[in-house]
Amino acid sequence: MIRTLLSSLAFLVGLTAVAAWAESPSKAPNILFIAVDDLRLQSPVFGQNETKTPGLERLARESVAFSRAYCSVPVCGASRASLMAGVRPAAGRFATYFSRKGKDLPKVPSLARWFKDHGYTTVSNGKIYHEIDDDLEAWSEKPWAPKLGLYPGPHHNAQNL
Repeated sequence: MIRTLLSSLAFLVGLTAVAAWAESPSKAPNILFIAVDDLRLQSPVFGQNETKTPGLERLARESVAFSRAYCSVPVCGASRASLMAGVRPAAGRFATYFSRKGKDLPKVPSLARWFKDHGYTTVSNGKIYHEIDDDLEAWSEKPWAPKLGLYPGPHHNAQNL
């Protein structure tokens, strides 16, 4: 069971792509952060050929792709909240499936909040946190997710916010 949990929930791959500097070198770069869990490193981006990912491959060629995957805790909600908070799990924080950044560390700015506070537009499309209404102040616009059951519990999609 633990092995299944580790393989299905704990494999969090962060692919960060930093676009080329804008025309003026004094402008901040565009930053695209893609967090993917349950994606094995089977893409040619990571030296494997089991899957065809032409869009991801093109993005990686034009960006910086980080090829090491780490998981701070083998539970989806805790791993996502820990990653976005930049703080490792400990007794009493980021330890369970139901962990939330907003409840475990409300005064610590998340990665998205830091960028927003420094003039960036931050957008959440898909599943960044385990619960779609976690850390809402970090986003420049309301988070969006397709109606595919990505979020368990009362917040099945962004329309429920």
